[in-house]
Amino acid sequence: MLLCYVDESTQGRFHGFAAILADEYATRRLTASLNRIMDQASVDYGIPSTTEIHAHPMFHGREAWKDVGSRARVGLFYKIIDAIVLEDVTILLRSVDQVRLEQRQANQNYPVAFPPEQICFQHILQRADASPGAERLTV
Repeated sequence: MLLCYVDESTQGRFHGFAAILADEYATRRLTASLNRIMDQASVDYGIPSTTEIHAHPMFHGREAWKDVGSRARVGLFYKIIDAIVLEDVTILLRSVDQVRLEQRQANQNYPVAFPPEQICFQHILQRADASPGAERLTV
């Protein structure tokens, strides 16, 4: 069975989703690696080891990251990315431009104008379903 972890991001007119597809073994190893990184960050920078890893607060020094210097945050981000790419996972990225989507829906007289988040989520799920091993996929 593959697991699909999906996260959403919105920046202005762009709506995006990222997904990681992994089997249970890669998921366990990756979870252990990320926990080790956060355990060490807790020791080094005083943030709770249970802090969720989200790029926006890390990059901008917000929430739990507010007292962690920018070089340290970037270094931790690199460690997190390295941990992900070292595992046997598939990374999927999809985005939708809200303005272009609305123009297309208007120009082609779509009977229902779906929001960009819904369209983008549909795209990421379709891509996950088309990935190798998708017959083992659990979302």
